[in-house]
Amino acid sequence: MNANEEVIRAEIAAQIEGLPPVQQQSVLRKLKAKYDAEITALEQRRGDLSHEISAYQGLQSWLDGSPALVLEKNDCSRLHQAKAAKLDGKAHIFAEGEKLKESLGQSFMDLRHTFVIKHDWRAAFESADGLDGDVRLPYEMCAFEFRISGKSVIAVAVEDAHNLFPNRPMMLLFESLGHWFFVSDLEDGAFGKTLSEFVWQQVKAVAIALDAEVATKEVIRASHKLNEKRQKSGKPPLADYHIVDLAKRHRVANSIGEHSDRKVRLHFRRGHWRHFETYKTWIRWCLVGDPSLGFVGKHYAL
Repeated sequence: MNANEEVIRAEIAAQIEGLPPVQQQSVLRKLKAKYDAEITALEQRRGDLSHEISAYQGLQSWLDGSPALVLEKNDCSRLHQAKAAKLDGKAHIFAEGEKLKESLGQSFMDLRHTFVIKHDWRAAFESADGLDGDVRLPYEMCAFEFRISGKSVIAVAVEDAHNLFPNRPMMLLFESLGHWFFVSDLEDGAFGKTLSEFVWQQVKAVAIALDAEVATKEVIRASHKLNEKRQKSGKPPLADYHIVDLAKRHRVANSIGEHSDRKVRLHFRRGHWRHFETYKTWIRWCLVGDPSLGFVGKHYAL
């Protein structure tokens, strides 16, 4: 007999001692129902932990395998799935300290703006000049959703105090077997750095394309009726999301004068802050040069 069995037997004996047989039977039935419920809960918890471990091992195996980073077609938002996982205890935040974890989790649940990326914008800009420099996000805090080598990945990005985005202030979310893993730093190991930089280059390219008006963001509205049903069942509502696509027309600035015959290779003019005595204003990215040369190659489509 183990220690737990001894404790249970002692509890049963204490509760039925001195009672008539009929009352003893009633107490025993209630105690049996209580212990059966506890055993069921423990079995459920063991199954949940086993599934969580499998999910984590699956993600770790994917990361350790250093897969070839291939951007795949992505036509829908999965942000609501990650939020539902957070409510169901299936979101796991890897960060230093409980306060930081709580802050990151709450900020994520408050997130409203997300962009579904269905084209390889980094590849689209491979032949374009001038892509270094500061970048402004479309919103102060927003998400960029990808499918990368068979894995759903969400990059949550935040602008810094100067409304610039120079140092990759982002958190990556990975889905595995219905669990979502929030990783604030993937800089340990060569593949972690490669993956983080791969996502960052996509985020940066999208932000520049939107700022320079060579891309558009189409809003996909969530169903009001479906959200009412989700709210009644305790699920987080589906959020509106943006699909980023190539603009049919885009703004090109003339950097050499309207009447000049000189050909200038199409390139970006960097976005930057223009400072005045009492304020500053953001000068947006723009394309300059000859549009007939094109900046978006065929390889941006997935």
